[in-house]
Amino acid sequence: MMLIMFNVKSSKDPRSGVQNGFWFFKYAIVIGIAVGAFFIPGNEFASAWMYIGMIGGFLFILIQLILLIDLAHGWAESWIGKYEDTDNKAYYFGVVAVTILCYAASLTGIVLLYVYFTKAEGCALNKFYISFNMILCIILSVVGILPKVQERQPRSGLMQSSIITLYVVYLTWSAISNQPDDDWSCYPSWNYQRGSKAITTSGVIGLIIWFLCILWSTIRNSTNSSVDKLTGAGEKTTLTSPKSMSPLSGLTEMC
Repeated sequence: MMLIMFNVKSSKDPRSGVQNGFWFFKYAIVIGIAVGAFFIPGNEFASAWMYIGMIGGFLFILIQLILLIDLAHGWAESWIGKYEDTDNKAYYFGVVAVTILCYAASLTGIVLLYVYFTKAEGCALNKFYISFNMILCIILSVVGILPKVQERQPRSGLMQSSIITLYVVYLTWSAISNQPDDDWSCYPSWNYQRGSKAITTSGVIGLIIWFLCILWSTIRNSTNSSVDKLTGAGEKTTLTSPKSMSPLSGLTEMC
């Protein structure tokens, strides 16, 4: 499907019919693949699928990180721009509050990771992951306020770095909590039970982050006319008149 739809830019393209139609066959193929996967014999397929999943997981995290960076920059630019235009200090204090909150949550998370996933002797791998990612987050925060960076991105600052730092702390927790080694003393009893396949807390948080990224990507990549029709912010709209602006007006700007 991806190869067929490559470089399709409008519904006038003959190939757009593949995207907009043939739903019965699409659902049939997806269901057939899902059912057929249960009948594939041998462990070789599971091993190969594991490596495919690792590559896909890496790409997924990378794309998710790019979306979060875009969200952080858009959020910060929106509030800073409103503060500069209106001189409303509420936006300024909002940026400061979000930055402090994210850094406080990140620091709390790092401390809890050291408390629950390490011990005085041993747990070298967990200590390495936590410490290494913490150092990277510090470097990220410093780079974000360097004069050269500020020169090219005047509205770049600690708010963006704090949001990404919090996300990196979450990824660290998710990684070490879902990959326990043979030394079970490095992990709290509530984190992992031998043979348990239950949904974990980190998995639920990851699902929420994934949903928010998809929602942000959908709004961000929508055309201005589509967003205006959705929010009622456009000058010309068939849904509202100029005198009765939609209560959702301004949603795009706040994002």
